Amino acid sequence: MREGRVTACGRPCRVFRFSGYDPAHPERVTRYSAMRVEETGEAAAVFARYQKLLEDCGWRETRGLPYAWDFFDDGGRIPDGARSLYRGLGGDVRRFGDPFCTRGEDSFRAWLGRTHPELMEGERRG
Repeated sequence: MREGRVTACGRPCRVFRFSGYDPAHPERVTRYSAMRVEETGEAAAVFARYQKLLEDCGWRETRGLPYAWDFFDDGGRIPDGARSLYRGLGGDVRRFGDPFCTRGEDSFRAWLGRTHPELMEGERRG
């Protein structure tokens, strides 16, 4: 830290990525590593500020809400495996339009039901 600013290699940080940060475990830098916030030196202040901002914005009150993008537009849950199948289609996904839309035989969900019925068997409403 220099002059109250977080630095990296002596230069001011303009972006600080909190990928994998879990506010339920503020002592850890990320769920992808065993590194602890206390090991980050003066950057620990950035984590403390981020944690406070999350708390102030209602993280505790909203953390149990369902993830909106886990569901199709009719409330059906997107099955495990559907996202990787979708990504694997590359540019071919354009034929589906909105992947969350369930209307029509050309929808992603209809295609899943025809080509991967085993995925759709476990679909449940949220």
